[in-house]
Amino acid sequence: KQSCPWGGHLVRLSCQNLKVNNLGTCPLFVRPDPRGRHHPELNEEGFEVVQQLGSGEATIMNNAFSRFFKLCNVFFSLHQKDEDDSLTFHFPTKKELMYQAVRHNYPEMGDSILVARGHPLPFCGFAHGRRQKEPGLVSISFTLAVPTVADWVSVPIQRVITSARALFLWHMNHPGMEEMRRLDQQFYVVLTIHSWPRGRPFLPVPEQSDDMEEVTTIDAGRRHGLARWCRYQPRMAGSSSFLLSDYLMLFLERLGEHVDMHQSLDGQELQHYQCAVPEHEWHRVKDRFYNAYTLQKSAYRRANGGQTAPGMSEHAEPRFRTDRGLRLQRRLYRPVSTTPAPALVIHNTFLELEEPEESKTGAFKRTISRSASPHTFHNNLILVT
Repeated sequence: KQSCPWGGHLVRLSCQNLKVNNLGTCPLFVRPDPRGRHHPELNEEGFEVVQQLGSGEATIMNNAFSRFFKLCNVFFSLHQKDEDDSLTFHFPTKKELMYQAVRHNYPEMGDSILVARGHPLPFCGFAHGRRQKEPGLVSISFTLAVPTVADWVSVPIQRVITSARALFLWHMNHPGMEEMRRLDQQFYVVLTIHSWPRGRPFLPVPEQSDDMEEVTTIDAGRRHGLARWCRYQPRMAGSSSFLLSDYLMLFLERLGEHVDMHQSLDGQELQHYQCAVPEHEWHRVKDRFYNAYTLQKSAYRRANGGQTAPGMSEHAEPRFRTDRGLRLQRRLYRPVSTTPAPALVIHNTFLELEEPEESKTGAFKRTISRSASPHTFHNNLILVT
């Protein structure tokens, strides 16, 4: 166990050599999106997506009752006679509303992370699954935020670990999981826009619209009600910069279709010229989209001249914005205030330590600068991270 900066404790349970049937190259944990679309007759947990929040994250309802949570409620709860149940550990007795997120290939390729948070119950935990060298075997570590851990818990904790192991094995191998993992692998289509050096792509302008944007008219679109086009501006979608998800959702909205496009995948932000969409949703609208998008190319060429126009491709490799790839981590951890470390300034061959403005420890004192020899570096090395 480990003390938690915002109260309570963190308890990590680790299980090795867990056998997973026919895992292959599929991800270990299944995202809530494909699980919510699985065959009802195989849905033993009563799993239901209440609200899709993004690719791989949703508010869900499911029946989480198990011996594992019953034991956790005994070992990790803080009961007092005059208190309510606000400090008891999560103990579901019926279908519960929860937040769930799954991320693949994190923190390393082949790994999976599953995050669960009670709503409104004070339950939070995440599981990290990793393949072992032996085919078909995985290890899972499960970290829980708990109100308290009594000293006597260390004796019977093996029962909790045994129960957790049984829960993991059931979760990964119960009927339908193989099919769900295959569905998860192919659930999203990554769309990419390319070849638009002469400005942003165009949008259809409704016939009755009083939009004051500069309008380009093409005769080829009259019989489809798509004769008028204007250049897309991010402000039309309430944004300050171009994002493909915003553009495509507005494009389809003007065709009378609603499709949720995601600018992130597995907790990582995609580049602005890519977005992810559920394959079944894309299959439903793609023919109508491409028919209209061909007219968009004509309007683009009419307005700009030349032969080039923005193209669209499917099933591209996702390209992520590395500076936005820690969204899941930011949700798991809260910032903890710390005393800033002294800054290390290097001038030629001298080392100078800048004293903290409010330092009261007296640990750092100014000394006369002198040439830094290899021996000096060895004895006074400061590692800055």
